[in-house]
Amino acid sequence: MKPTHLLLIFSALSLALMIVIDYIIGPNAEFINAFSVVKRLFGYQPTVGDSMVTQQVGPAGELGAVLVANLAVGGVIAAIVTFYKKAQQNDMRSQALD
Repeated sequence: MKPTHLLLIFSALSLALMIVIDYIIGPNAEFINAFSVVKRLFGYQPTVGDSMVTQQVGPAGELGAVLVANLAVGGVIAAIVTFYKKAQQNDMRSQALD
C-alpha cells in the first residue's frame, strides 16, 4: 500500500475515533470537539456550546484544526507503519542472504 493511502486511511480512522470520543464525553471536550464540527456540517446547532477553538477562530477554524490534527496523527501512524514494513523487508532480505 502506498504511503499516501496509509495517510488517508489512518487520518480517517483518527477522525472517526475522535468523533466517537467527543460524542461520549460531550460537553467535557472543551478544547476542540469534532462531534460539534460534524453537527455543524450537517446544519445542526451543537447543544454542548462552543469549544475554546471555536471561540478563538470560529467554526471554520475549528474544522481546519480538526482536519490538521487528524492528518498529523494519521501521518505519524502511517510513518510508523511504513518504517515497520521496510524494516521487516530488510530483515527478510538479510536472512535470505545468509
